[in-house]
Amino acid sequence: MCVPDYKIERISSIYYLGEILGCLSIARIPDLFGRKWPITITTAIQFPVYIAIILSTSLTFTSVLAFFMGILHVGIYNGGYINVCEYV
Repeated sequence: MCVPDYKIERISSIYYLGEILGCLSIARIPDLFGRKWPITITTAIQFPVYIAIILSTSLTFTSVLAFFMGILHVGIYNGGYINVCEYV
């Protein structure tokens, strides 16, 4: 509440930057190594990041965690989407 609006808006911008970099780096991994392990690993990493975001009191730390959330989001949802498409 005590920070300017642009600093709070920066969190979502950094999240989408993480998604862009995740698409460039992680999106191809499920195609090369299978779907199970990339989804499992990114989910296992993302759970503590969720907890840390909830408990975070620092705006900078929250921004860094949002970046990691964006990267990990690609690993979970892109791999899961491709997996479901293969079953259908």
